[in-house]
Amino acid sequence: MLAALKLPARTPPKLQLLLQVARPTSTMAAASAVPAAALDFLKFVEASPSPFHAVAETERRLNAAGFKKLSEREVSC
Repeated sequence: MLAALKLPARTPPKLQLLLQVARPTSTMAAASAVPAAALDFLKFVEASPSPFHAVAETERRLNAAGFKKLSEREVSC
């Protein structure tokens, strides 16, 4: 079943386990792929075992998307 999802070779074991538990049971549902947004969310959860890690992962993702970190000392008006 996991081969049909086309997971990257370096998919963490915990993420693979989550996908096995959440896999569809019907043949028709099994034929459809897991949406990319769901896989991305599971990767975020895997990278965020604590609130500290969740903030760090969010910051990393925002930086990768081109957002700029602003200082609280900067005037926003």
